[in-house]
Amino acid sequence: AYNRLNRRFSITPEALASAPLVEVAEAIKVAGLQWNKAKAIIELSSILKEKPKFFEEIAKLNVDEARRRLMDLPGVGEKTADIVLLFSYGKPTFPIDTHIFRVSKRMGLRSDRNGYEKLRKRLLEVFPENRYFEAHILLIKLGREFCRPKRAKCNACPVNVSCPKIV
Repeated sequence: AYNRLNRRFSITPEALASAPLVEVAEAIKVAGLQWNKAKAIIELSSILKEKPKFFEEIAKLNVDEARRRLMDLPGVGEKTADIVLLFSYGKPTFPIDTHIFRVSKRMGLRSDRNGYEKLRKRLLEVFPENRYFEAHILLIKLGREFCRPKRAKCNACPVNVSCPKIV
C-alpha cells in the first residue's frame, strides 16, 4: 500500500492533503479498509501541513502526553501511537499486537478482561525499560513461530518450561 501510494503521490503532507479521496483509496486498497484509511491519511496530512513541527514537539514530551497527542490525530490509536513512540523516538512504551495479546494470555500475563492499556502497563512492569524494544520484537516472533492461534508448537517453544499452558 505504501509503495502504491508513493508511486501515485509524493508522500508529503502537502501532496496528500489535497489528494482526491478516491485516488488515495484506490492506491491503498490492498491494505483493506481503504476508505477509512484514505480519509484518515488526508485529514492527518492536512493537520501536519498546518503543524510542520508536530513530530519535533512530540519528541520533547513525556510518554503519556506524547501518546495523548498522537492519539488525537485521525487514524491513530493506542498501538500506532506506541509503535511511533518506541520505534521512532525510543520512548519507554510497549506496543501490543495480536501476537503479544495471545502470548500474554497463554503465559498468564493477562486475563480475558485485560484490554490494551492494562496489558501494556503489565508488560512495562515485567520487562526492564531498556529491553522494551527487544521484548516487543521477540514476543511477536514467539507468537508467529510457536504460540500460534491454531496448532501452537508448544513442545518446540523456547519458553515452554515457564508456560502455564504447558506446565
